[in-house]
Amino acid sequence: MSFQIRRNWLITFSLITLGIITIINQSNNTYAENDVKDDGLLLMRTMSEENIESEKVILNYSGLVNTYKDPLQIHSFKTELEQAFSTNLSITSEPDEKKVIKYQGQKVVSSVPNTKIKVALAGVLNENREYEVFLNVSLLSNSTIKNDFFKNYTHLKNALDNASVKPEIIVNIQGSLDEKLSHSSQKQIIMEMFKNLNASVFEGLNEKEVISLTGFSKELSYSIKSKNRINIQISSRFDDLAGKTTFTIGTPIITIEY
Repeated sequence: MSFQIRRNWLITFSLITLGIITIINQSNNTYAENDVKDDGLLLMRTMSEENIESEKVILNYSGLVNTYKDPLQIHSFKTELEQAFSTNLSITSEPDEKKVIKYQGQKVVSSVPNTKIKVALAGVLNENREYEVFLNVSLLSNSTIKNDFFKNYTHLKNALDNASVKPEIIVNIQGSLDEKLSHSSQKQIIMEMFKNLNASVFEGLNEKEVISLTGFSKELSYSIKSKNRINIQISSRFDDLAGKTTFTIGTPIITIEY
């Protein structure tokens, strides 16, 4: 599900096998590094207050990290990422492709069970014959224990620091109820979650198949500027295959499929 925002702060590009990746330009963001890990616990508590069990934690970094003139500089940064994340990145673009150069890789995080990191790097040649280099890193964990969340957050933050990338980390929490809720019941739960966060509600989708609303809460530390300044997005949909109603909550926005 893509979130439609002006191109000057949101760029979307496709990476083979990783799907559509949202890249956020940090120029209009506010970010308090020491508070973001606490935001994750607040989001899980918000779900718990509506009797929704948190099932997945996805920590994400997405951004334009540099501009290079020479493809060899992209390769050098790729090597730096491999060292920072202790993983190998394989080229996924064609060897003779010069307009878009892409690398990707993944590894298991041994310190926390059922946790892995995916790293995707893309250099896109612009009209000035320079490569805009985008990085997307996702840490995916099935553990929602407080100590494991802190371990995962610290692991991702340290890896980004080691790669000289400012660790502006997006938090996504996903959970579900083992029943098919009506559209109105889903909307009611979402509005209760906004209320529990003392959040204003601004914009989004309110359709039969999916609800996705954004807002702003002073209790959360990372925000971005769209038409309004936002730092919370909550969505819901019914999963026919699983027979569950899935809820996803993200700060400042959701950056995973929902």
